[in-house]
Amino acid sequence: MESLIVKRIKRILKKVLKYIGYLTNLIIYIKITKRTKIKVHPKAVNDGSHMQCIVDLIQYYCNYIPKNVFEIGANFGQDAEYFRKSFKIDNKNVFVFEPHPIMSPGNWAKKM
Repeated sequence: MESLIVKRIKRILKKVLKYIGYLTNLIIYIKITKRTKIKVHPKAVNDGSHMQCIVDLIQYYCNYIPKNVFEIGANFGQDAEYFRKSFKIDNKNVFVFEPHPIMSPGNWAKKM
């Protein structure tokens, strides 16, 4: 159930977009999606959520769904995990590589 604040924000955004469209002679679309949440290592650089724009591009422009993920320079693998959850990819089809010894899976898998 949407809160009153969310409803007001949506109404204001629709008015603003309509006005911008009127001024620029463009149609503007906004896609609202639920945020994919993943478990992230405390020392990870980010939570992987910035990958949502890539997920959206793949879903919009590609006629296939990825079945594998390869992440090189993975930090703690948060981007690969975000893709895995977004596309419902099996764990055995996700491959992450991080050359830094402190961030290798043997050192952080126990701490998650």
